[in-house]
Amino acid sequence: MSAISRARFYLNGVAIGVAWVQLYGMIYFGSKLNSSMQGYITKFMGLLVMGMGVQFLLEGIRSFFFETDKEQQDALLEVVRHVWFCLG
Repeated sequence: MSAISRARFYLNGVAIGVAWVQLYGMIYFGSKLNSSMQGYITKFMGLLVMGMGVQFLLEGIRSFFFETDKEQQDALLEVVRHVWFCLG
C-alpha cells in the first residue's frame, strides 16, 4: 500500500467518523430543539441547497457557452441572434 493510498484510507475513515458524529448529534439534539428552531434550521438548509443549485446552474451555463468548440459557439451565437431579432 503506497503512502498516498494509505493517506486516502485514513482520510476516508476520518470523514466517515465526522459524518457519524454529526448524524448522531442531530438525532440526539434534534429532539431537544423546539419547533421554531427546527424551522430556522430547515430554512437555512434550504438556503444552502438553493445556493448549490444556483452554483450548478451558473457552472453549466459557463461551460456550455465558453468551453465548447468554435463551430458550436458560432451556431449558438446564430441562434441567439435569431431569437434576439425575433424578440426585438
